[in-house]
Amino acid sequence: MVKTAQFFTNQLLLKQKFNFYNMSNWDQDFVNITWQEYINLVFALSQKILSTNQNFDLIIAIARGGLVLSRLLSDSLNLPIAAFTVESYLNLQQQKMPEITHGLTTILTNKKILLVDEICDSGKTFERGLKYVEELGAKKEYIATASLHLKSHAQFLPDFFVEKTDQWVVYPYEIRETIKALLPIWQKQGISTKDIKTRFLSWHFPKNLVNKFI
Repeated sequence: MVKTAQFFTNQLLLKQKFNFYNMSNWDQDFVNITWQEYINLVFALSQKILSTNQNFDLIIAIARGGLVLSRLLSDSLNLPIAAFTVESYLNLQQQKMPEITHGLTTILTNKKILLVDEICDSGKTFERGLKYVEELGAKKEYIATASLHLKSHAQFLPDFFVEKTDQWVVYPYEIRETIKALLPIWQKQGISTKDIKTRFLSWHFPKNLVNKFI
């Protein structure tokens, strides 16, 4: 029952975020990242990290967004990976609050940590993640944060990031959830199924998956 409630809360948050954008300008409000572009972004991020000559013991991914990023960074930086999950829920004031739903069992005392997520939006997820890592024994001065994208309105600045954007970023591993979030919005606007499929295909979404989920 808790998982079901959490699922619907996450779907509501996702739709609220999409509704923030003017869907009539969908091709300007969204930026789709292909796999090749994603790999290039991760490489650029790894080079920024390596250029500082900082030594880390462990990459910690904030799931789910940081999972793919952490795997590729692990290859570039030759570091092991751990992960914990942060999910947002709505409090009584309808504010988004990050919560640790699946934690770590590792003690992080004296560990030099690279904490990663795909994007820094408001910054609340990073802030909650930092607090959690410190609760497990890591010292604040031994923790660095990294993301591929940074939203200009973010209240938190990662130590490393590649690009700043105001657009909604669609990553190549978010196909189903992107379709499921945008489909009812565009249908409500009277956009035909054919045109909706054309939009997703223009983002290089695989045709078989577009047909499956629409």
